[in-house]
Amino acid sequence: MSKTSGKNSSIRLKRDHPNSSFEEPNSSTKSPSPPIKKLKHQHNNNTTDPMDKETRNRYSNGSSSFISSNSTKKLIIKNLKTSSLVLPSDYFDKIWPLLKQALEAILNGTTSPTNEEQLYRHIDHLCTTSTNDTNTSPPTLLYDNLRKVLDEHIQTFLPILLSETNDSNDYLRVLNSIWNDHIIRASLIRQLFIVLDRTYVLHAAVPSIWELNQDLFRRYIMQNSIISNRCINGILKLIEQERRGETIDRNLVKNLIRMLIDLHSNLYRKDFEPSFLQSTEELYHNEGRHLIQKLEISQYLMHVERRLREEQARLINYIDQSTKVQLIHTVENNLITLHIKNILSKGFDTLVNENRYTSIALMYDLFLRIGPVGINDLREAFGNFIKTYGRALISDVDKDDKMVDELLEFKEKLDRFLHECFHDNEKFSNILKDSFEHFMNQRANKPAELIAKAVDARLRSGNKEASEEELEKILDKLLILFRFIHGKDVFEAFYKKDLAKRLLVGKSASVDAEKSMLLKLKQECGNVFTSKLEGMFKDMELSKDIMTAFEQHMHNREVPGNISMFVSVLTMGFWPTYQPVSAILPPE
Repeated sequence: MSKTSGKNSSIRLKRDHPNSSFEEPNSSTKSPSPPIKKLKHQHNNNTTDPMDKETRNRYSNGSSSFISSNSTKKLIIKNLKTSSLVLPSDYFDKIWPLLKQALEAILNGTTSPTNEEQLYRHIDHLCTTSTNDTNTSPPTLLYDNLRKVLDEHIQTFLPILLSETNDSNDYLRVLNSIWNDHIIRASLIRQLFIVLDRTYVLHAAVPSIWELNQDLFRRYIMQNSIISNRCINGILKLIEQERRGETIDRNLVKNLIRMLIDLHSNLYRKDFEPSFLQSTEELYHNEGRHLIQKLEISQYLMHVERRLREEQARLINYIDQSTKVQLIHTVENNLITLHIKNILSKGFDTLVNENRYTSIALMYDLFLRIGPVGINDLREAFGNFIKTYGRALISDVDKDDKMVDELLEFKEKLDRFLHECFHDNEKFSNILKDSFEHFMNQRANKPAELIAKAVDARLRSGNKEASEEELEKILDKLLILFRFIHGKDVFEAFYKKDLAKRLLVGKSASVDAEKSMLLKLKQECGNVFTSKLEGMFKDMELSKDIMTAFEQHMHNREVPGNISMFVSVLTMGFWPTYQPVSAILPPE
């Protein structure tokens, strides 16, 4: 370095030191700067600014300077001067043996006899200093020689990796060890030749030092068909063992798959991924075809769920996420899609009959994964089950007395399946309503009659089975059954007849309950449906008022009567028609 450069360096160091004082630019003499405290004291006492007029004018034209309004010194920032040193023409020939020796020490895992700082300084000179040699620049020579050493070193792995071996796991461990060492050595070489990377490589159309190492490893090692096939087949064998329930070294598989991706995406996508997906297809195709016949449906569904969890774990542990869609689709297609009909025909009705809510929920979740096809088939199976079971329920004449109770239990059960298993899916809710309505009207008029009788039984005064709140809930459930029947006029006829009997005989459990049921029917069917029923209640209230007035009249007579009687005045159009009965009075 020249004296000028050394002087500038000393000046820069001095300016960078926090305790150093700033020097006046272009001054021939150097005088020590006053202490900071003294400067502050002078400034606070309004002393004369130490920067004279000549100095202000010198930097008033916008040159690279910094003048603080609160400071008495100015900092001048100048561009860093480049060295004008020219290397001798034989400098590379003298330095390269040292660099090669250090490079081989890194590759072989030994210690370099030359200090790293000296090596770095030599590389810096080769990359940043000009030379008198006009043939080949030092950076080019350095890069070419570096590539030659790396090329020769990586080829030394071939005899080890091409030798015959009977244990694929041992072979994978050797390959993984070589790859890990290669990564470490490549990182150290890049650190040593970082100046070459940041100068020559940036401007020349050549790979970086890291990419150079990867390219050479890929070319000589992983593009060798024997090594590549052994590596991929060994990985597939380990994955197959894990799928059989054996324990494998997941880190080994993860490192090797990451190696394929890091070296080049095509090694993973074109060489490994197709073979992996093909082996997955074969495994789950044969497994699904065998287990659907062997296992119960609930067991088969749990097996499918376990397999999906295992593949998700492989995606987390070592398989690349780019394979996720194809992998999961392969499992779902071979274990679910191809066996939808068998799953539904073999076990759906049994699971529903046995109230296997967990299994049906799992079936729904699995079918939901494969899209509309599975869900549509499941919804159709649900509707067919409701129709078949419901038709058998209302067609059994011997069980008419229990029909309504069984319908209520069946509806409650279906609602639970809808909520817990199908998550209140709107389409499943619609199929439930349509199917229930379908079988409820397979036996004309009878369900309507029995529902009206069930309402009458709950509203009679002799019914002490439930409290008022429970009675309201039961009436709500009966009203739900009422919605499904088409013969609502049949229900009205029987309900009116039973209501008239309760009102006239005085067997109604609660007037509030009667009016509550009437309000429910009005909300459900409208005013026309309940107008006559409401008229019956008005007649009873009117009759009650008339009889109260009659009793007061008889009581207020001079000779009070002792006749006790109750007469109901009814409107003919509101009440059911009855056969005329002749009254037989006793003789006077």
